[in-house]
Parts: sequence; C-alpha cells; structure tokens
Amino acid sequence: MKKKIIIGSVAAVIVIAAAIILGIILNRGTSDKTEEMGGATLPIVSFQEGEYKINSLYGYTDSMEITSVRDMVLPISVGTTIKADIQGYSGKIKSFTYEICTLDGKESIKQETIKKVKDTVNIELGDTVSDGEEKVLKMKLTLDNGQDVYYYTRVLKATEFHVQQCLEFADDFHKKTFDADQVNALKPRLERGSNPNPSSIQKVTLNSDIKQIGWSGLNPEIVGDVVWQIKESTETYTSIYLKYQVKCKGEGDSEDLYNVTEFFKVRFLKGKGSLEDYERTMNEVFSGDESDFSAKGVELGIAGEEIPYMVNEKENIISFVQEREVWNYNKEKNEISLVFSFADGEEDDIRSRNDNHEIELVSMDNKGNTTFVVCGYMNRGMHEGKVGAGIYYFNSEKNYVEEKAFIPSEKSGEIAAEDLIQLAYYSEEENKLYAMFEGTLYEINLETQKRSVLVKNLEEGQYVVSNDGKYIAYQSDGKLTEATEMTIQNLQTGKKYKVKAEKGEVIRPLTFVMGDAVYGIGKKEDIGKNVSGNQIIPLYKVEIRNQKNKVVKTYQEDQSYVVSANTEHNMITLERVQKSGDTYAGITQHYITNNKEQEEPSVTVETYTSETKGTVTRLEDKKASSETKPKRLVQKQLAKGKPIVIEFNLADEENCYYVYGRGKLQGIYKTAGAAILKADEVRGVVVTSHQTKVWERGNRQLRYNIENTSAFSVQQGETSLQACLRQLLEYKGKKVNVAKEMQDGKSVMDILNKYSGGEAVDLSGCTVEQLCYIIGKGTPVIAMTGTDSAILLVGYDDKMITYLNPSTSKKPTEAISVIENMAKGSQGTFFGYVK
Repeated sequence: MKKKIIIGSVAAVIVIAAAIILGIILNRGTSDKTEEMGGATLPIVSFQEGEYKINSLYGYTDSMEITSVRDMVLPISVGTTIKADIQGYSGKIKSFTYEICTLDGKESIKQETIKKVKDTVNIELGDTVSDGEEKVLKMKLTLDNGQDVYYYTRVLKATEFHVQQCLEFADDFHKKTFDADQVNALKPRLERGSNPNPSSIQKVTLNSDIKQIGWSGLNPEIVGDVVWQIKESTETYTSIYLKYQVKCKGEGDSEDLYNVTEFFKVRFLKGKGSLEDYERTMNEVFSGDESDFSAKGVELGIAGEEIPYMVNEKENIISFVQEREVWNYNKEKNEISLVFSFADGEEDDIRSRNDNHEIELVSMDNKGNTTFVVCGYMNRGMHEGKVGAGIYYFNSEKNYVEEKAFIPSEKSGEIAAEDLIQLAYYSEEENKLYAMFEGTLYEINLETQKRSVLVKNLEEGQYVVSNDGKYIAYQSDGKLTEATEMTIQNLQTGKKYKVKAEKGEVIRPLTFVMGDAVYGIGKKEDIGKNVSGNQIIPLYKVEIRNQKNKVVKTYQEDQSYVVSANTEHNMITLERVQKSGDTYAGITQHYITNNKEQEEPSVTVETYTSETKGTVTRLEDKKASSETKPKRLVQKQLAKGKPIVIEFNLADEENCYYVYGRGKLQGIYKTAGAAILKADEVRGVVVTSHQTKVWERGNRQLRYNIENTSAFSVQQGETSLQACLRQLLEYKGKKVNVAKEMQDGKSVMDILNKYSGGEAVDLSGCTVEQLCYIIGKGTPVIAMTGTDSAILLVGYDDKMITYLNPSTSKKPTEAISVIENMAKGSQGTFFGYVK
C-alpha cells in the first residue's frame, strides 16, 4: 500500500474521568473562549442471540457507502424475525425504517417504515434472506429533532451454523482465563507452535503458554460490560470478537486500567467446538499519574509494538499517542497534558469505548505545538456520528486544542482510517492544509478558505510522501510513463524545486529517506511488460537528492533495472528486474542508504521485563527529568466557530481488495494475490470493493474437481498461455480469439474482465494450496510456467493438483510441490476470476 500519514491500527479507548484520577489536575486559562467536547448522544441498536446481547451498532448521521460498512454480520438462527433493541437516547424516536439490500448495495429487496417506535422493534425479513447468502440490513432512525441516524449490518439465515453453541464455547474459554482453578483445562485447546515472547501478555494467541492465557497472575477484574460482536459466520465457523476493560494491580500501590480485545474463530462440528484461531490483546490506558514516570522516562506499561511519538528540537517536550489519546509532556515545566481523547469517563457507556478511529501525529515544532489527525468514526462532539478526518492543532503555550479542518467521508471508519487520505499535512507556518485525494494535491489556505490545485490526475506510482508527511515528490509534467520532470516540495515551508530528466528519458519518484528524495531515471525505449502482461518502467539509475537540492548518492548497475523502492529504518530496498526476451523478470533485491549519519535520538521506544507485568514499554529518555511528579493538565478545545469542512467528490474505489481478520480490517491491497497472503496469515477473508468474496481461510472443500474439463491443445498461432485463456473462456460459453486480443495489446486481466462474466483477479504470489479455494468455487486458475507458457488448474485434493497442459494435450495429476516448481518459471504468476 501507499505510504501515508494515516495508517490502519485500531483498539478500544477510554480513561477515568479527570476528576477521579490521582494527581494534580489543572485547567489553565486562555484569553480565547474554550469549551469541553459534548457527550455521545446518538442511540445504539443491538440484537439478541439467545442470552447474548450482540452486535451493538453505532449510528451514522450520513447515509454511508453500503459496500464499505462490513464490520459485523447478524446470523439468524431461528425464524425470520429480528428484534432490534434501541438504547441510549432519552428523546422520542419518530420513525424506524429498515431496508434489505444486496451486498453491493445496488438492489433494494424490501423496505418498511414503523411509526410507533418502542425500545424494541421487530424486523420482518420474510424470504429476503436464505441460508448462507449475506444481505445488508440498513436501518434509519428519525429522531424527535428531525435528524436521521443510519445503522448497517450484514445479515444472513444461519439455521445450521450452530451460532449459539459457538458463542457458548467462546464464553466458556473467556471465563476460564479469569479462573486460576479452571484455566489449566484450556491446555488441550492450545497449539504447540513457537511462542515469540513468553514474558508478554500484551498479545496472547494459541501459541502462548497457559500462564499467559491466564493473565500471568495479574488477577484482572472486568470493568463494565463485555461487548460481543459476530464478525463472520458460515456453516464451518463463526468469528466472535469481544471488547471490554479490566483493572489490575499495578506497580507499588497503583491500579491500572486496560482496554482488552479478544477474538475467537470457533468451529462446531459433530457436536463439539474447537478453536481455529484466538488472539487477545491488552493495552494499558495511560493516566499521567506519578507511577507513569521514572528516572528513565515515561512508563507506558503493557502496550503495543508501535507508539507514535515526536520530540521537539530542544528535546524537552514529547508528544505521544497511547490508546487513541494524545498526550504532551513538557519536562521543562514539569507538566503532562491530556491533549485529546474521545473518552468522557462514562465507563458503562460503550459509545465512549468505540475504537473505530485512530490518531496519528503529523508534526511538532520547537515550542511543543503539535498537529495531529483524528481519522475514522467520530464518537462524540460536533462531528458525532460522522466519518472523516479532523486536523487538530495543539497550542502548547496558550494551552488549547483547535480543530483546523474536517474532511468527511461516506466510507466506514475502518476504511477511512486506512485509506481515506493519501496525504494530510498542516503547516502552522503558512496556516495551510495540504491534502491528496484521488491523485489531486490540494493546498487549502485556512485563513481565506481558498482551495488551490497544485497538481492533478496523478496515478499511483507518480508521487511519494515522506514518513512524517513533511515532504512530497511528484511527476509534474505528464503520465507515469512519460514524465520528464519531478517536483519536490517541503510542505512545512512551501518551498519546492524541480528535477528534470534528459531527452528520451523519464523520471519517477520512489521513496524518501530521512527527508531526502529517492527517485529513478529510465529510458522510454526500455519500457515493457512483465510475465503478467503488466507494464514495467525499468529505471537504469537511482539517485538520492538532499533537502539542499544536491545529489548525494547514485546507484546504477549493468543488466538490471529498478522498478520500485521502499524505506524502512532508513534502509532503502530496491526491487529489481532483468530483461528476458521481450519481458522483464524479477531478480534479487538490493539495499542502499543515503550515507547520512543519523544522530542517536534522546527518546526511543524500549521494552523491558517488569516483575509484576512481564514485558512492558517505556519512552526511554536519556534526558529524563529528575522530577517524576508532573502536574496533570486537561486541555479544552478552542471555540472559534465551526472548523472548515472540506468536501471532495470521491469516486468509488475499483480494483481494491479488503482483508478482514481477527476482528478488524487488516489492510487494503491492489492485487488479490497480496491480499490472500495477508488473509492467510491472519486466518481471515478477502473481499472486493463490491463485497464479492475472493478468498477465505478454513472454509473450502477438502477435494474438488471442476466438471466437464477435458484435455485440449495449443492451436496454430497461439501460445500455451493463450490456449489456456481461450479454453477457460470456452467453459463459460465464450468463443474468443485470445491471440488476436493479446496482439491488440490486451492483457490477461483485460480479457478475463471483458469475457469471464466475473471479476479478474491477479493471484500472483499465492501458494498453490491457497489457490485451491478459487478452484473449489468452480473457476479454473491459469498457472504461468514461463513468459508465455501456462497450464490450467482444475482440481485438487489434500496432496495433489489436477491440471490441463495444452502443450502435451494431457490432463495429469501431480503433487502440489511439482506445480509450485513449474510456476517458478514465472515467479509464481497466476490468474483467475471470481463470480
């Protein structure tokens, strides 16, 4: 995925009310009027499965894009009537409208409005749903003030899915983890795999030991309600996600609060339940108490691997994010400030624990003034019920938070947090916001509200953004394969400079390293295709240019070309190809640096082992303050009228693949193959942007052979690849001259999209075993064995693959490993389609 400021990572969030937190709490004055964020007001809609209250839905104040709201599924085990419980609203509800739609949102099957609305509403599905076939249930509440509030969930009939038994199995496991006398009974359900960190209970899986499963002696106590959600449900398994809070004894006499998520993938076969997957995470809620500071730095306790933080140049102020809260620690003034949080201290209100958003730091100046972005679902405040990105500025000197702008979205909070904005950067120096949407880079003057377009119609690959969002480089005079000029811009200062290629050459930005631009130069005559038929822009030279517009390093090697690059830990990885005949094939990666000496930072994220908590995290500070009792401040929001709302007319995202697993969106990918690899890792599912299911872990037949597939031969004037594609389309009843289509410049994906009647998928990178799911849906898979040679996979069992080889006119069955070796000739290139 593209590098961007906003990245996907969500978990639950709440803090104890400021008035009951230990420590000195101050609210310093400012000459400007400030106000507190309003509490959550929108109703919650939930459902019942036996004794379990499940799938509490949060309301949207805008009608959302149906295909993006895929968070939960409501399986109907008995009958066709759903009871929807409405809670959390003190006023009168004028009407309740529900609608049953297809997954892609294009067809409305049934709609009904109920005028007399009580706390419980009966929704009659009738014959609109059938066993195993998902639909979308869209609900609209019209409140007494005339406001419409929308709710969405998938729904399906699940007569034989054993949903109640799966819930009971998960509940039994969950409760036994809290009981020292019963936790050992869970040992047979665990796996004997590698345990990456036996001392940590931040993330617990089936590979953890029984001590970790039992909370390593912390003796947690659940606070408030446990929220139950059903994420997926099929005849084979049901995925269940719990969210709750616990209190545990901390260091010394302190007591710590944690947000916990617990995921179960439960199979129920032949009257017995089993765990296919399990993951529990716990993250400490930072309080700013005395126990959170030591002579070595800021003690974050049990926390995740990535802690966003920034340090000013003087290294006396730190801003950091912990559990979707922004904190600012001024060592010089000995103050710790809670800058932003959606939590309002209402422990029994699950709306304040809604984790469907994330916070990312954008920039920090030497005074400690911090810009950050809140992206996703807005739990409360002036944007309650909306999805979007709020750009906020914390003024450290005047002690207030100001929302500079809000960018709304019609996608779900998860997708907005993952992929809403390719770039959002606020420059306090210029009072300008820079935002990239669908290939257009906007400059918005927040003083005049004037919006300017700096560049438009950029495609993926035509621009890159630095990790801190401060720099952008983009092609400024043409298409991806034609641009001869590149612009590099410092968004903080607005300064920019251009780099031009020589005649007959193209220039393309690749990545940034420590603020220096990395770009490649290629010859137009070298542009070609890889074995998949996709266009390749081979770059014969890579340069690194510093912020003073000077080239500091050049990489160039005969007989090899660079096609892409990425940066991690200041190391640049170059993806390379070599030319083989008329196509380009991948070769080994190469690694370079910019030779710039990086100063050792004074603040780093470190872990160590605590006697009480096991592995814990600290913002280790070489210049830590000797004072470990900072004053605690709670910042209010500056009230200067409403922030600027910046709306963009966004087109539907095509050719994207969404991976859901372990209770949440795991990523958005450009190819099905890359998405399947991630879904296999998290034992999840892959869907298209139209909600067509592409792949699913653990829900395929053990053996399958596509009917009416017989041996065929290569015809005169075509390659075996073209023969396989022609034959695949013949199974669909389509007679296509594939050789001519490809001579006219069409790729395999183009032809499959045009003639298959489904959606073409590039499965490159998948293992042959992963491809069995596609075959099991009755669709053959083309396996490339060379640059223009292929076989057609049409059947499988647990060890063997049946395929058609047009070069030999045979239909052999071989071991999976044999097919894997045959596909090595194309670097594992596969094609198929989904119905």
